Amino acid sequence: MIINRIIINVAVAAASVARCRVAQARAQALCHPKAPGATVFDLPPQTRISPEWAAWANGMAVRELDLHDTYLAADYAHPGDNIPPIRAAA
Repeated sequence: MIINRIIINVAVAAASVARCRVAQARAQALCHPKAPGATVFDLPPQTRISPEWAAWANGMAVRELDLHDTYLAADYAHPGDNIPPIRAAA
């Protein structure tokens, strides 16, 4: 299931990169450069951002189009919500 979640996250992020909210989050993240830093979807790999802002921008990209799906479980969040911050921290 981890591989499935990663594939879904990448696909949804790729589909949502041009949407207004995602572009705004990416613009906010660009105001916080950091070396070595983390990468943000739809930015060149050499562009490094503060990890918390990268997690914010990537999380917006992942959840923008996938926000209204149904996830019924005892957990507090959708499993895909954890991947952008983990990716930014890595």
